[in-house]
Amino acid sequence: MTGARDASPAGARDTPAAPSADPVAALCREHGYPPEVRALLDEAVGIVAPLGPLSVLLHGSASRGELTWWRDEAGRVQLGSDLEMYVVGRGPADPGAWAGAARALAAVEERVNREGPRLFHLDVGWVTRDWFRRHPRTFRCWDTRETGRTLLGADVRDELPALDAGSIDLRQLNEVPIHRLWEMAFRVPAAVVRGGGTAGEVQTARYTWARQALDLTTWLLPHAGVMVPTFRRRVQAWHAAVTRPPLAAYFAPDSAGLLEACLEGKLHLRFRHAPAELHARVLDAFRAGLRMLLGLSPGAPDAAIGQAVLAQGAAHWHGEPPRRRVYEAFLLLRGGAVLRPGVALPWWLRRKRPHQVAFLLHLNAALAALLAGGEAGAQLDAAEAALRRLWFGFAPRGGSGTDRFLAARRGYVDYLVGSSRWFGPRRAYLYSVLEEPCGPA
Repeated sequence: MTGARDASPAGARDTPAAPSADPVAALCREHGYPPEVRALLDEAVGIVAPLGPLSVLLHGSASRGELTWWRDEAGRVQLGSDLEMYVVGRGPADPGAWAGAARALAAVEERVNREGPRLFHLDVGWVTRDWFRRHPRTFRCWDTRETGRTLLGADVRDELPALDAGSIDLRQLNEVPIHRLWEMAFRVPAAVVRGGGTAGEVQTARYTWARQALDLTTWLLPHAGVMVPTFRRRVQAWHAAVTRPPLAAYFAPDSAGLLEACLEGKLHLRFRHAPAELHARVLDAFRAGLRMLLGLSPGAPDAAIGQAVLAQGAAHWHGEPPRRRVYEAFLLLRGGAVLRPGVALPWWLRRKRPHQVAFLLHLNAALAALLAGGEAGAQLDAAEAALRRLWFGFAPRGGSGTDRFLAARRGYVDYLVGSSRWFGPRRAYLYSVLEEPCGPA
């Protein structure tokens, strides 16, 4: 098994080397990526190049030298990381041409995932130069400016807004636990939930949990005034930050050891913890982060965290923008739910992100109980109650705790693909990860 290697000395800005005649080859040579990764990057760039972009900018783990890859028993390269790119145009893309490119990129993603653990996503988006210059004040904006790599055209990173811990949008950054708690439950194979699974399925689960843990540093270090690129350097920074407020009140100094173990798991697929222990420890770390964010006592239980999330949601997460409200009204009309105003109006007015946090916290608590061989009835009751408030189309199912967990997980995917213009086109991929059929569109 092979992973990324550390190419950045601590304290140095992650600036790419001098421009190369073949920037993809230079990137792969610098970070030790195999020929298959180079070919995949070349293919993706080749799909969007005919659209005449100003720049194709790689960002995320691949640009930082932290792409996870390994060779399976058949010698095939498998990917555990996404490839994320901004395609920066001088203006809007031609709709027909971009639709064709998007179909071709989706076909590449499906081909890569067909014989692997379905951990790979090819995230390529067209943005205008004007939008790029006005990029929302997100951590991704800061990270792309620091560590992005130009694969085609001009290096436009310096056109991004210059941000620091004082100017980044912390409410947007607080979506990290939504995404990471979701991944922790979503990507664990059903066979592992049931107490079995092949070696490959267990590896997928352990890799998933290790990977999500590393974004604790992405999420919480800026709250402590620390902005550092790359997981390696953020884990190093955690050692010092965890001894000072606000982290010191919620995290023990040995939490850095967990993150170091997760970094080794993410980059090299070497794991120090048994599956159930790894999930439980990562979940406990996200609980601690939520307690810190919400100002709770260090030992506050899940019920108190969930209640505080709902009570303080407006202070820590953005509400739905007007266009999202319009789309939700359309969903109510299309599904006929608008004819039940007692259901439709509260759902339409409800802030969804806090309910997502509450649901995912309780769902992962149920998963932790199941992995440990225990009962998960109370946790599943809380998760199902949260999901009913989040998605009017959810109907809980009976059965064992495992069956209820899988049904609730499926219900959340139904919510995502049924209520989101971003997730909707990815419905086939999402259900394939769950090893379930899509059902009606």
